[in-house]
Amino acid sequence: MGQLIYGPLSDRFGRKPILTFGLVLYIVSGVAATFAPSFGFLQAVRFVWGLGAAAPRIVSRAILRDRYSGDALARALAIVVAIVLIAPTLAPLIGQAVLNLGSWRFTFAVGPGQSPRLAQ
Repeated sequence: MGQLIYGPLSDRFGRKPILTFGLVLYIVSGVAATFAPSFGFLQAVRFVWGLGAAAPRIVSRAILRDRYSGDALARALAIVVAIVLIAPTLAPLIGQAVLNLGSWRFTFAVGPGQSPRLAQ
């Protein structure tokens, strides 16, 4: 859903303002999730958080396509895909380290993802 929103907006208004908006939305939603008073509010904020997280992913690809072509574009996209694939591997380790420091709410202050104890 974020692709449908951020792609055309970044073409119309430029990459930097849309990227900045998405990052601010991501940060504000993360803070709101940390202090969510109810489960319903948490779900709504997580949805908005996902919309904020879509901006860097979409706009970064647009920037790469603006700057590179051919083999250079393929190499740059391969690096981005590698980072995107490594992040879910490291997330549980980081989440568990954060849980060792405090409550499950702290995981929302660090980044998106489910902590192991949150599901319990």
